[in-house]
Amino acid sequence: MGALREWSVLIDWARRHSTGPVAVGGTSLGALMSQLAADRAADWPERLRPDAMLLITHCGSQVDAVMRGQLARVWGNQDAIREKGWTTSLIEQYLRLLDPQRPPVMSADRIVSVIGSRDGVTPFDSGLDLLDRWRLPDTNRFIWRRGHFSVPMTMIRNHEPLRRFREILASI
Repeated sequence: MGALREWSVLIDWARRHSTGPVAVGGTSLGALMSQLAADRAADWPERLRPDAMLLITHCGSQVDAVMRGQLARVWGNQDAIREKGWTTSLIEQYLRLLDPQRPPVMSADRIVSVIGSRDGVTPFDSGLDLLDRWRLPDTNRFIWRRGHFSVPMTMIRNHEPLRRFREILASI
C-alpha cells in the first residue's frame, strides 16, 4: 500500500523537523486510512509510529463503508459487480485487507473520535463498534445527532473535539 508508505515518510519528516508529538487523522476515507496506518505502524520502527489520532466521520471497516453505506446505493453498481463474478464474500475478503487487524499503536486515551448517529455513508453502528473494541474513553467520544457531511460542518462552531485533541497532544 503506497499510501501507507507515504504516511511513514511524512511521520519521519515530522519527527526530524519538530520536537512535538505526531498525530494522524482525517475525515471519512482519510479517517479510515488513519485507522489502517495506526495498525500497520506496529510493524514500523518506533520513530515512525504516530502518538495520537483524530477520526472524524469514520466507521469500523471498509466493508461497512462500501457494502452497507449509502454510497453503495448511490453508485448503484451492485448488479454490475455481480455480473462480473464478484460475490459479497469475495468483495469482503479483499476489502478486509484495508481494515485494521490489531489495536492502534497509540493508547485509546490518545484517540479522539467524532461520529454522527445519522451517518449512513460511514455507518454509525460500525464506528461505534470500533470505539467499543478499542475501549475509547467517553471523554474522547463525540457522538452527534448529525449525518456524514453535517458532522464536519458542525465542527466549524463546536470546537470541543479539537480542544480535547489539543489537550491530548499537550500532555504527550
